[in-house]
Amino acid sequence: QIVISSKDGVPMKAPRWRSPAFEMRVHGMAVAEFEGPGKLGTALADDRNVGLFAYPPSTVKPLASFKHPGVAPRIVSLESGDLNGNGRAELFVSLYNETFTRFETLVLEFEDGKFKTLADIPYLVRGHDDGTGKKVLAMQQLHEDSTFPFGAIYPLVYEDGKYKAGKGAIRIKRVDFLYDFTKVDLDGSGSPAVLYLTSNDVIRAQFKTGTWKGRDSFGQSPIRVRWAGKLLEFRPNFAVSYGADKKPAIYAVRNISVLGSLSEPFGLFNNGEIHRKSWDGVGLKADWKAELGGYSTAIAISKDDLAVAVTGSSGRSSVWIYDP
Repeated sequence: QIVISSKDGVPMKAPRWRSPAFEMRVHGMAVAEFEGPGKLGTALADDRNVGLFAYPPSTVKPLASFKHPGVAPRIVSLESGDLNGNGRAELFVSLYNETFTRFETLVLEFEDGKFKTLADIPYLVRGHDDGTGKKVLAMQQLHEDSTFPFGAIYPLVYEDGKYKAGKGAIRIKRVDFLYDFTKVDLDGSGSPAVLYLTSNDVIRAQFKTGTWKGRDSFGQSPIRVRWAGKLLEFRPNFAVSYGADKKPAIYAVRNISVLGSLSEPFGLFNNGEIHRKSWDGVGLKADWKAELGGYSTAIAISKDDLAVAVTGSSGRSSVWIYDP
């Protein structure tokens, strides 16, 4: 059901489905075929635990669970992809390991009713759209160097039984951090624009020639780590879908802080919105937006659904599903 907002005239959208509430404050979500072709699953994580549920999740009892054995791990995001080509998606659990004071990613796979660890790599892993509707996994190493904390961004590949950097660094002007960008063919030219968030949370589109910059802030996140003199924000991902007309729709999270500008620097959020935007030849216009009963740290496009991880004021999280 669509209702027109009385504030800004943007259509408001309600979720088609909501899951039960989980006893966890979700830090990451991934939707993929973890059990094999044709069977989607939902992976959810808090700061140290990962659970695998059906998709859409109709019960809080997990099909499998994993608990990081470290003293004080902090999971910052989840990603998925079948890089080893065995028909089941791997789960990439990126985290800050305080025991070894480093960022790393555990690669898990669901097999025989449980998660098994395939690898532990000293990189963060994040997915982005390649500009055609295909998700690409990328990796980045962070250094304890206040001058150059960000290593180069590379595609993540699986070769010779190992997960490693692919050939050719992904170099994007004005983008240093793996969690800030995606690529979208906004104007149908076949030359994807880079869509990224600036330091003040504004969406900017970088075309082959020219740029566009929005006015509203998006991508705020309570998941933050102070590293080499910088405060790293592990922002909710952009989600991108292409319709039958080949035109893209972009979904972005806007989290709203408890006390406005006073609490936003501390990552305290009590509400949020999902915005669907499309390119009208001049800029990104709002197609619709949805008010959430809390903030969001992750969204995912899966077949004909937009899945949103929502955490309420009680600290419990659920998955809301929208018709995109």
